[in-house]
Amino acid sequence: MCFSFANLCFFRVWEETLDYRPRETQMMTHIPSPAGYYATMSAVLTLAALLFGCLRFCRDHLKPRSFRFVRFTSFALLAVPLNGVRVGLSAYTKYMKSPMLEWLGPRVLLFLVLPVVAAGIWSLWKWQEQFSKGLTNVLLALLPLCVLTFGEAAWRIVSYPGDLLGDRAPAPALAHAKTSPRVVWAIFDEWDYRLTFVDRPAGLSLPAIDRLRSESIFAADAHSPAMDTGTSLPSLITGRRLLPSGDSQGVPLFSEGGKQAQALTLDHIPSVFSAARESGYNVALIGWYLPYCRMLNAFVTSCAWWPIPVQFNSTGDTYLEKLAGQTVSLIETDTLSPFGQSAAVRQKARMYQAYMERAAAAVSDSSTGFVFLHVPVPHAPHAYDRATGLFDKKNAPVSGYIDSLSLTDRALFELRQEMEARGLWKDTTLIISADHPYREARGLDGKFDNRVPFLVKLATQNTVAVVQNQLHTIVTAQFVLAILDGTISSTPDAVEWLERHGQETSAAVQSRGALAGQ
Repeated sequence: MCFSFANLCFFRVWEETLDYRPRETQMMTHIPSPAGYYATMSAVLTLAALLFGCLRFCRDHLKPRSFRFVRFTSFALLAVPLNGVRVGLSAYTKYMKSPMLEWLGPRVLLFLVLPVVAAGIWSLWKWQEQFSKGLTNVLLALLPLCVLTFGEAAWRIVSYPGDLLGDRAPAPALAHAKTSPRVVWAIFDEWDYRLTFVDRPAGLSLPAIDRLRSESIFAADAHSPAMDTGTSLPSLITGRRLLPSGDSQGVPLFSEGGKQAQALTLDHIPSVFSAARESGYNVALIGWYLPYCRMLNAFVTSCAWWPIPVQFNSTGDTYLEKLAGQTVSLIETDTLSPFGQSAAVRQKARMYQAYMERAAAAVSDSSTGFVFLHVPVPHAPHAYDRATGLFDKKNAPVSGYIDSLSLTDRALFELRQEMEARGLWKDTTLIISADHPYREARGLDGKFDNRVPFLVKLATQNTVAVVQNQLHTIVTAQFVLAILDGTISSTPDAVEWLERHGQETSAAVQSRGALAGQ
């Protein structure tokens, strides 16, 4: 019974390492290694032994009344395997996540749940012996799962093929590449327009963003192609609405309108990168979440990317790291931990710092004429604390977004500082926007706005202008190419272009194939 229960506690870990599909490998830097399987099996056996020892001690040394109390409190341990099953099923249905919390709000949901929880606790106390016997039978019936999980783990170890998900080599640098006009296009992930410019929280200072706004073209009604990164980013860089489609052994496929017959890899779809490369520019791409260096390596001379931090990729690399990390992860989530920062939050802090080093090097390289940055802030997990200026934020899955907005401002300041130090700021056109607004905004202050920021600082100009018409940011790729080919060189040019093209819907841009002829 203890062995079966311990195995179920690691249901989420087993699901992540044994049941991953080709589409899921697209977002991995490497497939699960033998060290991880050894660690999981060791952790299950260790937990089973501890449970067995505790159970035998309680039965042999506790009086009936004390044993009854200990048995009742031990039912709380069921939360671990039940939550693991919930997380595993959440990949298939949104109802295993938090739709009720979003629809009803935490106070109403708490009011509805408390009576049910109270009734359940009373029932467990009154009929705990019957419940214990039923639970024992269930655990024994699920004992064959131990054979399946351990058997498959052993098979994965002996048949481990090595790392099959390595990035592809980037394109060689052009010896006589164009360096002017120069463009840096930065997409800050989940950057919210309303919380930045309209309903900025009290005490939140964003000096770098405010300074840039005071010398830039500013869109008052900009909208991203989609509400998720996997659709929005491919659509932004191609100028066509693309949807994730199908599996391709770790290489993402995309299609227009979800038609499987048209599914292609991004290197076969005209994009801002292929057009810039053909025009004679060295291109740098520094991103996260999407495996850019597998999809677009043929068109970029410098590339780096990081996967989104989750429990699977944040528990360490070696056997001992995995053994400790996987065990602790049983009582953590991606953003919450009883020990302070969760593993995923700590991973986000490390990833962000590594990201900024590569991004700073890219924007300060005078030989690179086009730089694209997909910046991992202000998206969760939230590790930065604006009060301390350190990456020590704890247990703030929603409120931490405000601190990440402050980190967004800091990132912009540091990137600008790098370009100014190299004498590149005045000669660089900077475009900053977002792939989608903050989707959990209602949980923060009860409001939601589907607009995203969109600012343009043209090279050699700091003229302020406002684009009042609705702007669909899917046209940004066309806008970048118009700057690179010299069609747009002044503030009036840029404003007129955005006013004229920005109202085109995603469907219209898609049907035209905006970049097909570039």
